[in-house]
Parts: sequence; C-alpha cells; structure tokens
Amino acid sequence: MIVGLFGISGSGKTYLNDKIKSYIPDLITTRASDLLKINGGEIKLQNLNKDNITNNQELLSDSLSKLATSNKDKTIIIELHNIIETLSGLSEINDDELDALSLDAAIFIDRETNLILSNRKNDKSKQRLDKSKKEIHILSKKSLHKFEEFFSERKIPFLIWNDENVYSIIKFILDTKNTSRTS
Repeated sequence: MIVGLFGISGSGKTYLNDKIKSYIPDLITTRASDLLKINGGEIKLQNLNKDNITNNQELLSDSLSKLATSNKDKTIIIELHNIIETLSGLSEINDDELDALSLDAAIFIDRETNLILSNRKNDKSKQRLDKSKKEIHILSKKSLHKFEEFFSERKIPFLIWNDENVYSIIKFILDTKNTSRTS
C-alpha cells in the first residue's frame, strides 16, 4: 500500500512521517525529494522549472513503482506536493502525474498559517521562498482544494489532518490497509 503525505512546504510532513514511523516501525517512509535525488532528478529550488518538474514526476513515478514492487507486503508513506513552488511561480502537478503514482490512500497536513511560517523560517535544512502570511494561506488552501478534488473524484481514501493527534493518522493507515486487504 502506498500512502501519499501531502502538504505545502513547512507544513510538517517530515516531522509527521518520522512520528508515524515511531508508532509503526515496519513502515517504509520516504520523501519525493529523496527518491529524486538518488535517481538524478532536479530538487534545487533555483533550478526548478516546468520542464524538469514534469521530468521529475516521471522519474518519481518510476522510482516509487520500483520501491513498491520490491516491498510488496510493506506500507510506504511518501511525502509529496501537488503544487510546487518555483522561482517563476507555482507549478501544479497535473492529475495524470498524480495518477501515475498509484496511491492507495492520502493524507493532507492542513496546519495553521503561522505554524507553517514559523517552520519555514526555522528549518534551515531546506531552501524555501520567502512568502507572506497571506501567500502561505492562499497556497495552503489551493493545495488542499486540489487534494480534496483529486482524491474525492477517484474515491481514494483520504484524511485531512489538522491537529496534534497522530493516532488519527495511525488509525487511518491501519484501517485503510485492512480494508484494502479484504477488498
């Protein structure tokens, strides 16, 4: 089973992924950027553009498929974006590219704008664009809307997470895995 963990940059995907892994140790957790990095994709903010984002999505789809094939009995949680910030503006991942990831379930991290701003400012490990509170709010809501629309249309199980209770995510993952086994 492959679970996409979505949220804008600074929403806490890596923190949450690590937290989930501490409760379900046999999970495989990864980030799209890690798969791209080891497979030759472009991940540096200053180099991202529409063309290499499209190439990255193809590379990501192939890499994730290989990871899933070599770990058939494992649940994989991958950190993803459905909208990518670039120096030239926002780049939305199209539905065909999202479909190609073959996600079985998805989680969207919907955090308070001030928390996202703080995370973006304090996390020096990643290069991010400097955005206003209003810009972050609009980006987050746009990403959430795209997420809900995509997964609702496809009837893929999804969860919108906006609290500190990691147990709701654990329950969602386990319930979804159990449901997919019995289907």
